[in-house]
Amino acid sequence: MDEIAPGVYVASFYPGINVGLVVTGRWVIAVDVPPLPSDHQVWRKAARAIGRPIRYLILTDDHPYRLLGALWVGVPLISGRGTWQKIRERGESLLPVLVEDWNRRHSLQGKVISLPELESVPLPELVVDGRIMLADEITVSVESAPGPSAGSVWVWLPRQAVLFTGDGVVHSHPSLSESPSPTRWLEALARLEEGTPPAQVVVPGQGPVGGLGVVQPLAGYLRHAYQRLQTVLSRGKSPDLTPVAEELLQLFPSQDEEKERLLPQIRAGLEYWLEEMKTKN
Repeated sequence: MDEIAPGVYVASFYPGINVGLVVTGRWVIAVDVPPLPSDHQVWRKAARAIGRPIRYLILTDDHPYRLLGALWVGVPLISGRGTWQKIRERGESLLPVLVEDWNRRHSLQGKVISLPELESVPLPELVVDGRIMLADEITVSVESAPGPSAGSVWVWLPRQAVLFTGDGVVHSHPSLSESPSPTRWLEALARLEEGTPPAQVVVPGQGPVGGLGVVQPLAGYLRHAYQRLQTVLSRGKSPDLTPVAEELLQLFPSQDEEKERLLPQIRAGLEYWLEEMKTKN
């Protein structure tokens, strides 16, 4: 893992997820963990090298990779209320679905997960509905944030000026139709670009870590989508959003075999966002 600020470690080489460890003084707080058991062993070795116990694991949202990672850690979980509700409501039925989805996506690479002995994903013990502060020698703020799911949270380290956004910032096509409000998501990214909070280092949910420039690709993507949807809305007709989806497809280049899958996903997200915009006009 790379130390990106004093006492803040990040690994961005696990498939589909960035993970972090924050030394707060007496403890270490984990921010997401890798979902694959073999990767978890590598992560655990790095965590032990720090020489302090892990106090909590923060789940930045309810993405399946993050929920699978929670199986292997064995410490109290912190999550947004939406993530907590998903785990509580789906109970024992959630875990087989997570494992099946992972294996379907990764079986060709031989990265298969066996159904663990646990009956269900552990229910978070601390639930964020607004903001909570974890106070040790270093303060860690966990705050509900508009993003890809109802359980999205940001993890803010004021002393180090480091922000973990989970999938609130990614370097890929966002799943707009899963977001409670794409409009509020865009607004949150715009505030971040303007310096609220005043982050010097941003750790996205996946992809390269960096300064505020890390935010721009997704913020620009959402801004472009919003402007095009405003134009569509002003015309007052039932639109075909395929041309807009094709424009967005070019903003995060994909392999040819992915485009056939991505285009309907993008178009569905645009239709979802357009409906939200209609209700606010």
